[in-house]
Amino acid sequence: MNEVAVVPEEYEGDDPGDELRAGPTSGRVVVKGPNVIRGYWNNLRRRPGFTKSGWLRTGDIAKIDDEGFIYIVDAQRT
Repeated sequence: MNEVAVVPEEYEGDDPGDELRAGPTSGRVVVKGPNVIRGYWNNLRRRPGFTKSGWLRTGDIAKIDDEGFIYIVDAQRT
């Protein structure tokens, strides 16, 4: 099972829990699940930002509508 949350941009916590929110406010996307990568192939120095509880901070900005659909409004550029 995968989990997705949109948290406030200033969020520094370990587990978003009730931080999931809907409405016009945008925030950072965090994801968790068995298929989320733990590193980058052939590039061990570049590691994604994981929390202690296994949530990946993607760096992307999104909004969640009232029906729970997530809309990416700005993507992290590498």
